[in-house]
Formats: sequence, C-alpha cells, structure tokens
Amino acid sequence: APAQLFEGAGELGDLLAGVDWASHPLGLPADWPAALRDLVRSMLRSRGPMFVCWGPESHLLYNGPYAGVLRDKHPHAIGQSLREVWPEVGPELDEMLQRVRRGEGIQGTDTPFRVRRDGREQVASFSFVWNPVVDADGEVPGFYCIAFETTMAVAAEQARAEEAERLMRMFDEALAFLAVLSGPDHIFKQANHAYRAFIGRSGPILGRPVRDGATGAIQQGWGDVLD
Repeated sequence: APAQLFEGAGELGDLLAGVDWASHPLGLPADWPAALRDLVRSMLRSRGPMFVCWGPESHLLYNGPYAGVLRDKHPHAIGQSLREVWPEVGPELDEMLQRVRRGEGIQGTDTPFRVRRDGREQVASFSFVWNPVVDADGEVPGFYCIAFETTMAVAAEQARAEEAERLMRMFDEALAFLAVLSGPDHIFKQANHAYRAFIGRSGPILGRPVRDGATGAIQQGWGDVLD
C-alpha cells in the first residue's frame, strides 16, 4: 500500500502517498514491479539526491534532496515524465534517454546543462550516474540516478582559474626580471618575459636547472647563494 511504501520519508513521502496513482500511467504502488518498489524504498532512505524513472515515458520519482535540485519544479515534477520536467535540456536529454533505454550506463562529472529554474534560464553543472534496470528478458523498464549539483563548485574553480591567469599575466608583463625556481637543483618553473629576453641566448629554460639555463649566474657564484 502507498502508506507502507512511502512511510518514514517525511514530507516527500506524504506527497508521493497523496498522488492519485489509480489514474497515473504507473498504476497503484501495490501493483508496481518488485524492482520498482525496492528502488523507491532505497531512494527515499538515501541522503544524497536520487531519482528513479520508470516506464516508457520515464516517469519521475525522487527523494527530498533531489527536490532541492528541482527547486520550483517541485512538487509538480512528481510522477511527470523526465522529458516534461526538463524540456529545456532538449536533444541532449533525448540522447541520454535513448542510451539508457538501450541498457547503457551514463556517467557525467561537472557536466553543464542549460536549465530553467526559479523563473530564469541558467547553466547548471551536475555529477551523476544513470544506472539502467535490466529485467530477465533483457528489457529496460527504468533506471535510477544519483546526481549532485556542482554548479557553485564549478563556478568557484573557474573564478580561481581566471584569477590565476590574471596573476600570471601580471607576472609575465612585469618590467623587472622575475623567475620561480623549485627543488634543490633550482629548476625553472616560471620566468617572465623580461627574464626570458635577458637570457634568451640560452634557449628555452622552463624545466631546466639554473646551471643549464643561466650558466652566467652560476659562474658568478649565484649557485651558492641559491643553495
């Protein structure tokens, strides 16, 4: 019975139990395949965002953490086809659905999707795994997914990369001679334009020790200073 299948799942469980399953394409939960009922029980106890899609139209069932991913699409998304829930993803979602229906698992890491949530278009990134459910006849009646949104982490990494690039430009454009050395052999890790121009007669220096890239400095005793 719905009350037994969805019990203990808090508000999301109450919402699932309140669906008019008798008129839904999936039918009454008591008549669901055992595989679907087991998946739903596990999903509702998962602490991570998880959803299950079942049937030829990939009707969506999900847990509380995934409701946070859906934002204003929740709770209307309960029981809807995945394609109806995320129509803005378009052909990309269609291709993924075709692949998983063929029994192919799908994995993504920080994968960007253009979505519409909270009334606006945005690019959101997700790390996810789609796992097909294959029955005894080799058919795929559905699949389940664990999906974590990584939009903020991706944005932070992009900001760090942009800041590092800006600092490297400042480093390279500085008028003073600047170089970064690493390790006991004083390997050139970075050298700005002014430094490279100054000792350019020695050829490329990055990855080379000072004794090879700046022999003049070694001859003048700078090796001991660096040591």
